[in-house]
Amino acid sequence: MKSYADLKNFPGHKKGITLVNFKGKGSTLPISLSSHIDLWGKMRVGPGGALFINTLEHLAHEEGNTDKKLGVYTPFRNRHYHIRPFAILGVKFVDNSILSVLLDANLGFDFIYFSSGGRV
Repeated sequence: MKSYADLKNFPGHKKGITLVNFKGKGSTLPISLSSHIDLWGKMRVGPGGALFINTLEHLAHEEGNTDKKLGVYTPFRNRHYHIRPFAILGVKFVDNSILSVLLDANLGFDFIYFSSGGRV
């Protein structure tokens, strides 16, 4: 995790910084829905949205770092959701009876929710 504090202001900051690795078990179920229209046969525009259902069972400290005695981290809420509304902008490069090549770009924002309904 990134720290937004300037560690140079803390005495002994070099002693406290070590690398700690965790392994965990989790999964993500992505669900996406979008719509588009073609403009002038070359452009594609439209709205869309995605829902990601994420679960994290636990994070276990790897044994490579023996000087740290860290246990298993089990989150209080193991399921959270990402909601991502987005806009689609695409351009067709090739369009014939055999092949269609287009470049789609999605621009959106992420909103994170926990299973209890509270927003982060």
